[in-house]
Amino acid sequence: MSRNARTLLLEQPEDRVFEVVGGVLVEREGAPFEHGYAQLRIGASVGPGGWWIAVEAEVDYGSGSIYRHDLAGWRRDRVPERPTGRCLAMRPDWVCEIVSPSNWAHDTVTKFHTLQAAAVPHYWLVDLEHGVLTVYRFGGKVYEVAQLAQPGQQLRLEPFDALTLDVSTLFGLEPAPGA
Repeated sequence: MSRNARTLLLEQPEDRVFEVVGGVLVEREGAPFEHGYAQLRIGASVGPGGWWIAVEAEVDYGSGSIYRHDLAGWRRDRVPERPTGRCLAMRPDWVCEIVSPSNWAHDTVTKFHTLQAAAVPHYWLVDLEHGVLTVYRFGGKVYEVAQLAQPGQQLRLEPFDALTLDVSTLFGLEPAPGA
């Protein structure tokens, strides 16, 4: 790519979703309602405390890749000032992607390797279709599976293990009437 990835991204209309992957501009399709609702529920569940949590945050990894994450978080003890602007250049401490069949390979392979190379401490993959949350922890060289979860469980999930989280809520599932 002849132009800087950040410049290329900033030239695109804001009403459409783009990422730069390996120096190539890629337009992402819009997400279904279930995806957005899960984003909202996850952000509300993990947001309290010592974190800056953002939805649809663009992060420049400096390797020709800029990703627009479903959710990203920065620990306030590491980043005391609230991040501002577009195309943040600071590494998040946590990233969450809600995968779907159309972006499954991108989130589980391409993005996974970029985040691992950047040493992002925690990466969550929420698979709505199969009802599985995979929590990855950066182990110094590679990601390792820290936890697996599914709706119906109440768990302390890294890096938010000070909270007991209802996994059904993270998936945007409502409790059964009368429950």
